[in-house]
Formats: sequence, structure tokens, C-alpha cells
Amino acid sequence: MELRFNIIFTPGTVAALRVFVLSLLHHTGPECTFRLVTNGCDDAEVAILRRFCAISDRLAFYRFIENRRSPLKISQHGTVLNHLITLETLPHFCFMDSDIFALGDFVAEIRPFLNTHAALFSCPPVWTIPSDRIAPSEHHVFGGPHTTTDAGVLLGGSYFCVYAIKPLRALMAQTGVTFHKYVRPGAMKHPRLKSRIKARIVFLRSPLWSQRTALQRLGVRADLYDTGKLINLLLQARGHTLKEVQLRTLRHLGGISIEARQRCRFNDLGMTTQTAVIRRSDAHRPWVFRNDETCRYLSNLLEAMSMGTEFSDTLDIHEVGVRQKVLEMADQIRSLFAQFGDLLPD
Repeated sequence: MELRFNIIFTPGTVAALRVFVLSLLHHTGPECTFRLVTNGCDDAEVAILRRFCAISDRLAFYRFIENRRSPLKISQHGTVLNHLITLETLPHFCFMDSDIFALGDFVAEIRPFLNTHAALFSCPPVWTIPSDRIAPSEHHVFGGPHTTTDAGVLLGGSYFCVYAIKPLRALMAQTGVTFHKYVRPGAMKHPRLKSRIKARIVFLRSPLWSQRTALQRLGVRADLYDTGKLINLLLQARGHTLKEVQLRTLRHLGGISIEARQRCRFNDLGMTTQTAVIRRSDAHRPWVFRNDETCRYLSNLLEAMSMGTEFSDTLDIHEVGVRQKVLEMADQIRSLFAQFGDLLPD
């Protein structure tokens, strides 16, 4: 069964992350192809990725532009996914983050579940711990790293996804639900909601209202549904089976696009590429510091490996399990460049 994975690149990520794509090609066969998509990248990065796609007939290039008047605008992840699904002609709609690389044949790992599940999810970021993936009911937020509720309802993710396209398209057509994030107006501050009356009107027009009965049957209620999570819940409400798969052959850095965006902004201000904003963790997102510090450290490594310069940074994470995984990933990235670096086009 042929699978086509969409991989979305945002500004500042193309040159360094091409080597990750080479690992995906190396560990899969001709039944697996990849569409490499730029989102907000300038002409220079577009040219780099277009040239890279020419090295294999299993790679296809696509430039996503939401607004022709603003070609460098970075669109929301859900907006790009909503467009890409309209292009799909295969039985499955697949996508993965650009900072995922392979250590083995991941298609062989997911193949047993393709015909029995409406959706498969995998690849939590390297900096997460098991408790990060459980959404506490008292916070009413289903965020990116959350894959289940504390009651055990599967939320899925948007890092690595394989959807059976027929039930997915049927759901989207019949409910109007898409891959967008959904916020419950009036429950969270929103700059465009001027009054409670307007908030109420917006809410009554949203899928969170029209699909409230289905969500109630699942026993879930949140003020924020991150990318794809409302789709995943409603598929289950319709009786479809979804599965989170623990893939041994894929590794996910997680958050590299945000880090790259920060660096692009800092460079525009004349600041060094070593500068990074380290955010504070909070009750809703206890993983934030681990996320930022991991991305800072591994982004510096990727930059050094791409440019052939020395790397002498230190990792400021002291949680033993996470620190060990991040340092192991750093060694794996060095191995990728040693194995595939000479294959990268100039």
C-alpha cells in the first residue's frame, strides 16, 4: 500500500533538516513517498528544497502560499493541512513534522494497523515525559503534547499522523470540522471578541456547539482543542478506532520550527543566532522549559553540523531521563550527518 507523507518546512529549517528526509528515504521502500512543503519560506529556501527534491523520484516539492500578497506569511499548521488533504489521491492522508528522522523502517511498524484503524499517531517529542501527555481535566486545555485525557480518552497528536481518508473526509464534510485549533469563546480571552454577546454568537456557530452532544458522549470538554484534536475525538464518537503507536524507528526533536522562527526574528534585530527565549513552564504546560532548552541545544548542533563548524554547547536539563534522551539524540544526529551529509546538494 502506497503512503505519501506531507512534511511541512517553515523559515529557517530547510538546510539543516534535509538530512532527516534522507534518513526517511533510506529506511523505506518505493511504496513510501514524501511531499516536501514550504510554508512562509523565502525564495532562497524554496530553491534549496526544490533542488533537494530533484535527488529522488520519491520526493515531490510543493510551495504553500495562503495569500499571494503575503507569500512569506507563516500560515497556521491546520490551515496548511486543510489544503494538503484536498490534494490527496491515495487511501491515506499522512503527515509528519520536519524534525523527525528515521532509524529503521517505520512503515513496517505501522503497516499492521493501516486497515484496522481510522487514524494512527506517534512521535512524542524527545523532551516529553509520560505525564506531559495526559491532559488534566481541571485545566480544560487539550494542548500539543497531550495525547490522552486523564480519563483515558485518546486525543491523538499532530506530529506523525496517518488517517484513513474516507472517514476523515466524510467527517469534515458533514460537520465542518477541520484541522484548525478550536477555542471556546468566552472561556478564554480572544482579541477579536469584543463582548460576551459576540462571544456567544461565535460559539453558537462553531463546531464546539454543533458537536456538543458527540463530545458529551465521550465525556470531554475543553476550552482549547489543539490541531486535529477535535477531528480525532469526533471520529471516535462516530465509532471509528484510533491508535497511538509507539514507533521504535522514529525520533522527534519537537519544536524546531518555533526555535527557528525566534532565531530569524533575532537575526533581523541584529542579535546572535545563539540567543534564545527560554519561556517559563506553568501548570498548563509543565514541559515548556524542557522544550525550549532542548530546541536551543539541538538547533545549535544542527547549525554547526550543517556549516561544518565546531560544537561546544552544554545542555541545561538535569532531569536524568530527559537529559539522557536528548544527548542520545545529539549522537544520532551526528551519525546522520556522517552517513548522509555528502549526499546533500549544495
